[in-house]
Amino acid sequence: MTNYWTGLEFLCNENTGNFSDFYVEYMPLVDGDAIQARQGNRYSAAGNTFSPNATWHFYNGGDYLVGYYYRNVSNEIPDINKIYGVTRELATVQPADFCVSHYGTGDPKEKILLNDEERLQEEYNYATASLDYNGVESLYNNLIDGGSTEMTMSEVNQATPESMLSVKNDLLLSSPHLSEEVLMLVSQRTDVFPDIAIFDILAANPDELKKEDLLIYLEEKEDPLPDYMIEILRQVATGTSYKTVLQEEMNKHSHLKVRAANSIIRSILNSEFVNYEDLRNWLGNLGSLEADRQIINSYLAEDNYTAALNLAGTLAAKYNLSGIDLEVNDAYLSCLNLVITLETNGRDYSELTFEEISFLDETIAGNLGYASDMAKSIKTRHNSISNCDCPIIEESNQKSGIINTNKLASDYGFSVSVNPNPASKWITFNYTLPLNETSGVIEIKDLNGKSLKTISLNGNKGQAIWDVSDLPSCQLIYYSTSGGFITSGKIIIVK
Repeated sequence: MTNYWTGLEFLCNENTGNFSDFYVEYMPLVDGDAIQARQGNRYSAAGNTFSPNATWHFYNGGDYLVGYYYRNVSNEIPDINKIYGVTRELATVQPADFCVSHYGTGDPKEKILLNDEERLQEEYNYATASLDYNGVESLYNNLIDGGSTEMTMSEVNQATPESMLSVKNDLLLSSPHLSEEVLMLVSQRTDVFPDIAIFDILAANPDELKKEDLLIYLEEKEDPLPDYMIEILRQVATGTSYKTVLQEEMNKHSHLKVRAANSIIRSILNSEFVNYEDLRNWLGNLGSLEADRQIINSYLAEDNYTAALNLAGTLAAKYNLSGIDLEVNDAYLSCLNLVITLETNGRDYSELTFEEISFLDETIAGNLGYASDMAKSIKTRHNSISNCDCPIIEESNQKSGIINTNKLASDYGFSVSVNPNPASKWITFNYTLPLNETSGVIEIKDLNGKSLKTISLNGNKGQAIWDVSDLPSCQLIYYSTSGGFITSGKIIIVK
C-alpha cells in the first residue's frame, strides 16, 4: 500500500458494549484497499463514540501508524490505554453538524434514493472534490524526493565521504518529502554517512517513520542504528510536517469525492430497476480493486460471464499485485470460476463436489481476505457451514467480520497445534488456553459440517490424544474454544 490517505475510514459510528470498537488486523493489501492512515482530519473529527468498558477502543495491527482525530467530547476521545498503533489528534476545526446524514430527503425508506436535483448536486460535489484532490496530489508528487526519486537515489549512491555533508544538506532541503526508498538507501550507506547524519535525515521526515517496516529495518540492518536513536525516531514519528498537511488535504478531498460517488452508487442500487451501465461508470470513478470486484459482480448479475472474466483477468497487472495480494487474487479468480462453472452448467450449489468443497475450506482456512469471504458465501449457499465463525465474546455486541479469530485468540495466548499432521493412527493436540482459563473444548467436523468428535480440555496447558485409526483418508476441520475465544485449523488423515 502506498497511498495512505485512501481506503477505509471509520466515521460517525456509535459504539456500545463492544470488546473492541475498531480492530484492524495485519494483512498486506494493495493501494486504496486498506484502512486510511488518518481517521478524520484536522478539519473534521472522525465522530465516533467509544464503548466505556471496551478492551480496545482502536487496535491497529497494520504496518503504518494511524492518526485518529477527535472532538473534545468525553465519549469521543479514545482512551490512551485502549489504543495500539494509533495516535490521538485533536481536530482544530470541529463543526457541530459533521455527522449529519447525507442521504436523500423524504420518507425514511426512500432516503437513500436521490432525486434529480440531489443527484446533480452529488455529481457536482464529486467533480469539485476530484479537481481539488488532483491539484494537491500533483503538488505532493512534485515535492517527493525533490521531484525525482531516480536522481535523488543516484546522488545517494554516488556519495563519498568527501561529499557527505553536501549530499546530507541536499537531502535535508528535500525533507520532509523524502521517500521510504531513499531513506532506506541512506541508512545502508554507513560507509559514507555516520549514524548522526542518518539520524538527522530520518528525523526530518516524520511521515515515513510512521511505517513500521522502516523502523524494523533500521533496527535489524547489518549496521543498525543505536537503540536510543530508534526510540527517539519512534517519538518523532508522531509529529507532523508540511507533508502531513498535504496528506491530510488529500485525505479530506478523497473522502468528499468517495462519499459523493457512494451516495450515487447507493441510490442506483436501490432503484426499482438497476441501471448496471450507470452503476459500473460510478464504480469505475472510485478506481479501486474493491470497486472493480463490484463491477465484476454487476456483470455476474447480468449473466455476462465473459465480461466478468475479462475484467478479473486484468486485476493482477492493473494493481501490480504480488506476494499475499497475488495469492488472494488467485484464490478469488478460482472462486469466481467456480461460481461461473456452476451457473453455466446449471448445477445447484448443493451439488458441489468433494474437491470443490475442499478448495473452499482451504481458502477459508487460509484467511485470504476477499477470497475467503467469497468462499464462505459459496459454502453458505451450499448449506454446510454457517457464514461466520466469529468468536463468542460474553457481554459483548462485537461486530462480526472485524476480527481474525485465530489472530485474536493468539493475542490472548490461546494456541492449539496438531501433531502429526497428516496422520494415520492417532493425533495429539498440544494446547495452551488463554490467560487464567483452565477449561476448553475441541470439536472436530468433516467438510460437510458433521461433528465427529468433541474433546474436553482441562488445565491451562496440556495434551489430548485422538485415535483416528478407524477413519478413512479425509480432510477435517477442528474448532477450539475457551474463555469466549475460538481458533481453528485443518487435519489431514492419510491411510
